[in-house]
Amino acid sequence: MNNTAIILGAGSHALLILRILKEHSSLSNFSYVNNNPSKIMNDFNCKYIGTDKELSVNIKKRSVELFNGIGTRRDCLKRNEVFTHFKKLGFKFGKLVHPSAYVCKSVYVPEGSQILLRAMVNSGTIIGENCIINTSAILEHDSLIGSGCHIGPSSVVCGSAKVSDDTLVGANCVVLPGSNIKNHKVLKAGGVYGK
Repeated sequence: MNNTAIILGAGSHALLILRILKEHSSLSNFSYVNNNPSKIMNDFNCKYIGTDKELSVNIKKRSVELFNGIGTRRDCLKRNEVFTHFKKLGFKFGKLVHPSAYVCKSVYVPEGSQILLRAMVNSGTIIGENCIINTSAILEHDSLIGSGCHIGPSSVVCGSAKVSDDTLVGANCVVLPGSNIKNHKVLKAGGVYGK
């Protein structure tokens, strides 16, 4: 079994992913790629191996699992571009479910998705690839979360709601039951959206 994780990025989301992996996974070797070395990542014994380009050339694709450490600020586009780029090169992304999160046994967590501290994912929910379900977010029954979405901290996606690809749902948002949020939207923090 592979025990090497490479984290893409070196910002605050990358550090969170590193800490979760170190504390709650069986992985034992940790490295990261970024445009420049990061003192804080190095302080957590995560080895800098270069830029994205160097990763593409120097690392055997089947010998590592990638973890997307790029967070979202204004939208999900940069995070999703990086995911798509490395998938096309043949790399595999790990999935991450924090032990404090509740994910119904019938829910499949796809490649690259990250379900963080105290998040809740209820039955019948479908989650796309490369999503962040952030701290204390709730995905109620039969909701559909498209690929590349970020469901912000303490947000609630109510039952049977649909959030389409590449959508950023800001912190403390509520997506009303049965709503359909279209692609590439940014839902501002604290809002109530849908029907």
